[in-house]
Amino acid sequence: MKRASSISANRHEQTHASSIRPFKINFVRMKTSLKILVLILVTLTVISCRPFSKESYLEKYDKFISEVSEKSASYTDKDWEKADEKFKKFNTDWYDHFKEDLTLKEKLTTTKYNVQYSYYKAMPQAMDLFNTYLKGDYEKVKERIKYYKENKMDKDIDALLKLAKESGESSLNKIKEIINEVDKEINNNLLPN
Repeated sequence: MKRASSISANRHEQTHASSIRPFKINFVRMKTSLKILVLILVTLTVISCRPFSKESYLEKYDKFISEVSEKSASYTDKDWEKADEKFKKFNTDWYDHFKEDLTLKEKLTTTKYNVQYSYYKAMPQAMDLFNTYLKGDYEKVKERIKYYKENKMDKDIDALLKLAKESGESSLNKIKEIINEVDKEINNNLLPN
């Protein structure tokens, strides 16, 4: 009987020991499975952001540029950092992947997107530059034109327009815009209240 109870006790210990051991093995398996699951999820997340065809690449690039166009005026530095990362993917990583499949027209389209992005990114700095350095010049030119208009100095206005035309089309258009603005101000001041 002692022997039977001893065997029974041995079996109980073995059963108890074996019940703990599979738990450790299951815990290790579970930990490995969890790592694999996380790796799969990360991979799917990365892959889901990447376009799978040149058509989806061009479509996503167009949507990205449209979004930047609409929201760039309110972008913070952090927004620009995110946009720069995404732009790098479109402009470099994904472009390199699809460039052999792109037609000349599609390559020109991606070039257009690159220029647009650069424009939207530079616009706030350009406006700051204008407001800091050139707005005073603009106001001086406006005052000079107003003086010429009020004193009927048409020859001086013509000379200013000729100089602006020689400087370039944008200068000429800006001077014409200022003249129209001054004309409106003068006409508004002449109208009785």
